[in-house]
Amino acid sequence: VSARRFSGQVAQSQTALVAVGPALHIPNAFSPNGDGTNDSFWVCNYGYAASGELSIFSRTGQVVYQGDLAGAWDGRSAAGQYCPEGAYLYMIKVVTRQGSQEIHSGLMVLLR
Repeated sequence: VSARRFSGQVAQSQTALVAVGPALHIPNAFSPNGDGTNDSFWVCNYGYAASGELSIFSRTGQVVYQGDLAGAWDGRSAAGQYCPEGAYLYMIKVVTRQGSQEIHSGLMVLLR
């Protein structure tokens, strides 16, 4: 984060995300445009899940990605074609560290 002081000098600071206890962090958007920032959709597993599966669906219900929870979707279909911008549904099936099974789902946005 940077801010400009009244004197015109730029002040810089850094922020760190600290997860307290086990958690899943699921982003709500990503931009696979090759700029090196947010180029893939992946779930941050902070000690919450022992295992899991990530599935991504188009608005018409077609599976466009399916893989292990540790994997990442690069915005391409299984055939290697670029998926269009828009909203996609994710579904995450996990087995927690305590052994229970859970399903997490929601929408995320692909931006180009």
